[in-house]
Amino acid sequence: NLSKILGAHQITAGFTFDQSSVSYKANEIEDCELDNTRKVICSSDSESEDTAKVSGNSRTYSIFSADTFEISEDIFITAALRYNHTRVSNTLSTVVESSALLVAQPKETFDYSKLNPAIGFSADFASGFNLFVNASQGNRVPTVIELGCADKANPCLLPTGLQADPFLKQVVSQTFEIGARKNLNSNGVGIISVYNTDNQDDIIFVSTDVNSGEGYFTNFGKTRNKGVDI
Repeated sequence: NLSKILGAHQITAGFTFDQSSVSYKANEIEDCELDNTRKVICSSDSESEDTAKVSGNSRTYSIFSADTFEISEDIFITAALRYNHTRVSNTLSTVVESSALLVAQPKETFDYSKLNPAIGFSADFASGFNLFVNASQGNRVPTVIELGCADKANPCLLPTGLQADPFLKQVVSQTFEIGARKNLNSNGVGIISVYNTDNQDDIIFVSTDVNSGEGYFTNFGKTRNKGVDI
């Protein structure tokens, strides 16, 4: 990133690239039982069968800029924008019942984009006391595993089964925070803040069968996280 001071403004801009890869496989062994120590004991002729497999990657390109404006010697306002573009690619393998073999399905790709704004206010007072207020938006795209188990008609048994990867919306979070900082001499800095985060299209795991543990990931209208950090 690059940063430059222009009068009362400190301008920051930059570019980031993040990549992650996931490879997951599960199998099932027949003719096994638990002993009294809950150790799994299998017979010598037990057979292992593959039950699920998925591999994929996630690539995110981001461009961001921020301007910290000095209103007076002790009061600052920061405004920022960040643009994220993410591509999630999945290759699922499903079991063909007639042969009990895992067969790779066609590769699927999902693209997500979001422009996230943020604004903050900070004021310094005597004795090293600082008051701050922040409002920001962020986003999270579905993971490879969440996309690998997102079909209500084909629930999976996590973490041992993956069935389908239809589209899931990205999660968009809006956070408001207010707090204070105080220098504690040589002991560091004390911080207390109150926050509220509303998540739009949050991703949750919904159970379809309590007995079997099967379910699927889906978007949920809204969720809220709030609390105090000290």
